[in-house]
This record gives sequence, structure tokens and C-alpha cells, in this order.
Amino acid sequence: MHDEDDQPKPLSSEPVHLAQRLRGYIDGLVDNAERDTEDPPWLIDQARKNYTHLPEHEAIETHRKTMKLRPHMQRWMIKQAMTHVLRLEYHLRCFILFLTARIIEMGRVGEPPEPRAPATPRGLTYAQRQDQEMRENRRELPRLNGFKVLTPVIESTGKRKRPRRPRPYHMLPDDLKVVDAGHVFARLKRLEHVLANADKFAMSLAISAVVALKPPLPVQGEGVGGEGEILPPSYTPSSQTLLPQGSEGLKQKHPLYFAPLANFCPPAEHYDSAPDYDQKRDFNLIHWLASSGLEQIGLGVRPDPYQGLPDLSCLDPPKPPQIRSL
Repeated sequence: MHDEDDQPKPLSSEPVHLAQRLRGYIDGLVDNAERDTEDPPWLIDQARKNYTHLPEHEAIETHRKTMKLRPHMQRWMIKQAMTHVLRLEYHLRCFILFLTARIIEMGRVGEPPEPRAPATPRGLTYAQRQDQEMRENRRELPRLNGFKVLTPVIESTGKRKRPRRPRPYHMLPDDLKVVDAGHVFARLKRLEHVLANADKFAMSLAISAVVALKPPLPVQGEGVGGEGEILPPSYTPSSQTLLPQGSEGLKQKHPLYFAPLANFCPPAEHYDSAPDYDQKRDFNLIHWLASSGLEQIGLGVRPDPYQGLPDLSCLDPPKPPQIRSL
């Protein structure tokens, strides 16, 4: 028999406690990444040549500050760090969706902001573009795009063009080579920013969801089912076609739609990357909280029943001829 002390204690689902644990995971990952940083060999050689009057460690540090060198790591360490970054980004998405569901459930949604005026495009001269490129190269960390709370669905829009000439053969990269890891630290810094502003992201999502799902007002003078009312499209499949009629309407999802929440378990690649059992438990908990919270407010994510089925419209009977008056 197991003792009561050996049983894992239940994790708190309070937003403050969730944020505190998530903050600890991010801080631990930042500490590990800073510990794994390493100076590239070419930097060490240049420091030895330029600062012969200083000890080696002082020469390397001085040369690094002079060049404003971004952090460098071995390639295999970058791959390992990115798996943890992706897991924490997923953790943050679920946490923000959980807060959004709480805000909508409690009726704390604020007023939508006024639409911004369209930005006027400005043209940059050649000298300004060169100066902007120099500014980007001197940044301590590379510039990243805005954090997307919901993972975008990337679909192919056309046929892939075939290359005119055969691709050259490339050898596998050396995993022990020290390369630029600025993008890893930039994403870690972005995680800290998103966690500190998670409530603002959640409120923005809640306002977008309430505004987008607000039912349209019927035209004055029209009753239920009249011409002025917008009725939902019909999704009943025909006798031959497995996909529903008007299947393009299925692509229109609500603003809080997050495809991985359709499954009961979180993605295996993120779950397996958790370093210990406690983080795996917390990862399962936040996935369940986000999924159940959206279900409770009526915006649950359900798996697509027509996913993976063929489109058998080629077997449908021909459409009736259209008779028009001359």
C-alpha cells in the first residue's frame, strides 16, 4: 500500500497559482539557456590577437562587449531549448484561453475599443533602408513577429512549383558547432512579456469573441425566417457526397478556436518534452482547464467529423438545366 505522503498533491487551478508556476518554468529555462551559452572559436581567436595584454577570459569578455555579440550555443542545445520553448508557448496559449473563458463566464468583458485609423504608408530612401538594416544587425536580440495567441492554420493554396534544376546535396549540419542562438533568447524574452500581459491578451480575446458572436439584428418589419434574417447554412450531406453541402462554411471558426483542444490529451511532442513529472501534470491540467472552460461558455472545440473523408462530389447526379427567358 502507498502512504498518503507519496500521493501527488492536487495542483491549484487558481489563475494566480497557474501564473506563478508558469513563471517558474520560464525562469528555469532562461537560467539553463544562459548556462549553456558558449563563445564561438573565431571570437576567442580574435580576442587573443586584439587583446594580448589582458588575460584570456578578460580579453574574450571585452571583445564580446565591443562586438555586441548575440548569445551563441551548440546546435544540439538550441534544438533542445526550442522544444521547451514550444511547450511553454503552448502552455501560455492555454492559460490565456482559460482566462478568456473566465472573463466571459463572469461577464467582465469590457467595451470594444474604437477602430484605429489606417496607417499611412511611408517610403524609405535607400540610405534609410541601409541605416535600418544596420540597426537590426546591432540589436542584442533579433526582432520577432507579434505573439499569436492562437496557432494559425497553414493550408496550401496552390501547387508547389518544381525547381528548374536539381537541388544540390547538403551534408547534415554539425550538432557540436557553436552558432547564433539569438532567436532562442528572443523567444524566451517574448514569453516573459506575454506572461506579464496575459490578462490584457485575454481581455482582448474576450472582446473579439463577444463582438464576433453577437447575433445580427433582424431587418425592421421582417419576422422570423423573413428575407432580412440571416439563417445558418445547411450542412446536411447529399446521398453521394460525404462532405456537407456548403463545406466552405466549416472553415469559419469562432475567435477562440484552438485546434489542439479538440483532443482530450495535449500534443505528445510537448508533453514528452517536459523535464519532470510535476510539469507534465501541470501541462495536462492547463490543457484540460482551457478545453473545459471553452466548453462551459459554449465555445468548445470539437473535432471535425468530416476530416480525412473524401469529397465524392464527382458521383453526384448532374444539376438540372437552367431555363431562362430570352
